[in-house]
Amino acid sequence: VHEAGHALVYGLLLGQAPQEVKINIASFEGGYNSFAGLKVTTRQNALDMMCVGLAGRVAEELVFGEMACTTGAEQDYKQVTAEAARYIRHHGFGARLARTDVTVEIDHHIYTDVAPSNAAIEELLQAQYQRAGALLRQHQGALNHLVDALMDHGMIARHEMQALMDRSGIRI
Repeated sequence: VHEAGHALVYGLLLGQAPQEVKINIASFEGGYNSFAGLKVTTRQNALDMMCVGLAGRVAEELVFGEMACTTGAEQDYKQVTAEAARYIRHHGFGARLARTDVTVEIDHHIYTDVAPSNAAIEELLQAQYQRAGALLRQHQGALNHLVDALMDHGMIARHEMQALMDRSGIRI
């Protein structure tokens, strides 16, 4: 369910199927999506990738309920929080223009007060979580097909993902 959530939201937002989606069918612990690299990161595709990163946990919540979500999103949360912090603190995509850094080198102290940006980072993550939820609820049938395919085969190659999305009425 988790990996299917990532894969579906990636396809919907980036307009292409992941290179591969795989789960550990023997234990159902671990899995991954292999995404094509971006040539350049824009404000929009940075938001899209944060949404993709949160979509695994959102899918678990949608399918299993809030209290049955797993710890499988821990690394996703770490990565997406770091991306959101860079988005706000380094790339200038938030309300503040100043770059915020944390460093121990006195010569590198530019603007080190990170506290004011914490609320903006949380707000950004909450918005992308809600966005992922709306997309997955809208395409629940496609999510179910992806989950079934992963359960049956343990992996989905790019061309199979494209075919599954086509059958679900999603053009990528």
